[in-house]
Amino acid sequence: MTSVSGLQQSQRPTRVRARNLAAIVAVVGGVVLTTAVRAVDDVTLHIERIDGDGWSASDVVVDLGLPENNALVRARVGKLNVTAFSQTLTDVQIECPSLDLSGDVIACPKARVLADWPALGKQSLDANLKYGRADGSLDVAIQGLRVDDGRVALQGALRDAGWNAKAHLQQVPIERLMKLAADLKAPLPAGLAATGLIDLDISARGKQTNLSEAKVTGSVHELTANNEEGSLASDKLSLQVEASVRGSAQQWTFDVAVKSSQGQAFAQPIFVDLSAHAMSLQAQGKLSEGKSLTFDRFALDHADVAQASGSGRLELDLEQPVRDLNVELTALQFPGAYESYLQPLLLDTSFKSMQTAGSIGGKLSMTDGEPRRIDLRFNDLTVDDGAGNLNLSTLSGDWHWLGEESGDDSEEDEAPASRTLQVAQSQLKWQGGALLGLDLGASELNFTTQGRQFRLTQPARIPLLDGSIDLETFRVRNAGLPSVAFLVDATLQPISVQKLCNAFGWPEFGGSVGGAISKLRMREGIITLGTTLHAQVFNGEVTISDLRLEQPFGQWPRFYSSIALNNLDLEPMTSAFSFGRITGRLSGAINGLQLFNWTPVAFDAQLYTPRNDRSRHRISQRAVENIGSMGGGSAGVTAALSSGFLRFFEDFNYDRLGISCRLHNEVCVMDGVAPAPNGNYYLVKGRGLPRIDVIGSSRRVDWPRLVEQLLAATQSGGPVMQ
Repeated sequence: MTSVSGLQQSQRPTRVRARNLAAIVAVVGGVVLTTAVRAVDDVTLHIERIDGDGWSASDVVVDLGLPENNALVRARVGKLNVTAFSQTLTDVQIECPSLDLSGDVIACPKARVLADWPALGKQSLDANLKYGRADGSLDVAIQGLRVDDGRVALQGALRDAGWNAKAHLQQVPIERLMKLAADLKAPLPAGLAATGLIDLDISARGKQTNLSEAKVTGSVHELTANNEEGSLASDKLSLQVEASVRGSAQQWTFDVAVKSSQGQAFAQPIFVDLSAHAMSLQAQGKLSEGKSLTFDRFALDHADVAQASGSGRLELDLEQPVRDLNVELTALQFPGAYESYLQPLLLDTSFKSMQTAGSIGGKLSMTDGEPRRIDLRFNDLTVDDGAGNLNLSTLSGDWHWLGEESGDDSEEDEAPASRTLQVAQSQLKWQGGALLGLDLGASELNFTTQGRQFRLTQPARIPLLDGSIDLETFRVRNAGLPSVAFLVDATLQPISVQKLCNAFGWPEFGGSVGGAISKLRMREGIITLGTTLHAQVFNGEVTISDLRLEQPFGQWPRFYSSIALNNLDLEPMTSAFSFGRITGRLSGAINGLQLFNWTPVAFDAQLYTPRNDRSRHRISQRAVENIGSMGGGSAGVTAALSSGFLRFFEDFNYDRLGISCRLHNEVCVMDGVAPAPNGNYYLVKGRGLPRIDVIGSSRRVDWPRLVEQLLAATQSGGPVMQ
């Protein structure tokens, strides 16, 4: 056997620098021809560098065995760089049992390739290699590529015009695939981590490191993913995908179809369980400059939840990315829509466990990041929080909303309807329900909504408990803004106070509440009532005037009012509390009432027996002692009731009773119904036998302490007589 090293048998190995593999082929061909004459059995070539279109190799050693027919070739490549991979493969070994040297190509149909790929580790592959001698093209087909426990088959071609490739993936780990995609500079969401397995067929083409077109068909199994912000996540999600993208780094056009019926997905704040409600999504559009996402068309089918289609545009670098949107909502179905879309938004509210039914359909649109139009149809929608705070039964009708073109929401409350842009009238009706524990009857509202404005267009009657609210006027402007304002004119048809107390869990009172509510308005954060509100309670009358509420939705609301009481029946009033029984009538006033955060801070109150009261006046031992504690005379009262013959009586006659308190700086300046000896005052002035007087001695009483005493008096079992 004769051996040739380099080009000449007697010389040291020679390094040959070739700019194209065609030059190497020429050298090899010459060596083969020469050695055929000289009966040389093998040749070793050392090549410093080879450059082709889209690839290069360095530190190449080629061993050629020269049997009778085709050559046996073993090649070792120190570094192989394929531009499209953006990676350098090291220690590449190629064994070709039969090298085909023809006039057009150099081919090895059954090559064995060993390589160390940075992203995949060491690989042992079966390959079909073909090199075009005339055009420098390279065709490669590879079987047996391992990606962890997955397998990949590759087929690719390099030409002057670019490259194209096909890949078949079986049970390939997604995290490794994402690494390869990043190496190929494919568009991937930033900061996304994922695990799972994938079966895919991919075909792609491009030039150098640029991808120009790709098609993907396959399925993803057990996908668990999340981004750095925590706004996107999935758990054991399985889906089927068909997608195609084409374009360049400046603009990608895409066509995607995704189906899923297994696993969970989260896109803040929405959580969907696809095992319960399968979903399919189709979308066509383009991604420009990596930040402008346009959907020329999309279609969503979320089983038993929502069916919708439309188009839109998102600017992904903006805080509010949705810029343009047109949605045709075929159906939003309940309870699926509540559980999938709404419940996650309400977890920190009292509406987190609502029972829902019915559906909503319609159209929605946005332009330049602002909502422009909403047209919805409610089809027997029922919502119930289970606690009576919100319950509407079979809500139906149409709601139309139009954006304000001028953006002017500053019109006055009393502005006629003609001052607003014309918008289709809305009509909603329901069969019954409850609001804040108050039962509602069947009713209907006719109204318009535009911009931040609401206007009732026809009077409406809303049955409430055993009465009703008859709305004549209801207008809102600047809704959702600090400058929100409203105007209400209504009549409150008499409602049983007892039913109100039952609804709110209060002690039961008698009587009814009703009257006209004229010009109840809010402006600049202040609610005022332009008339006097009358209530019939305890067989008497309560009148509320000069009502004023500042910062009603703020952290520290302030309330102002004056209240007049006329001839209230004390027996049902005191029997509602554990204060002690009193019969007779009570009149008086609470003028200048001021509440800060709903706690009294100032008022001037006088409560007394009317002078013309001819009703029976009786007061129980318990009421006597509790009244005595208010004016600092409890010790004397207790002593009188617990000794002598008075202890044998359960109640007493009285002539008059009364108390006054002028509150300022947490001090209540006290007085009674009449002066008593020694500068004191009568809280209860007795009459007849047995007779007992309750006399107050303290003129200045600590208000917080007095409130504690009153609360204790209404909650305790009262004094124990021995």
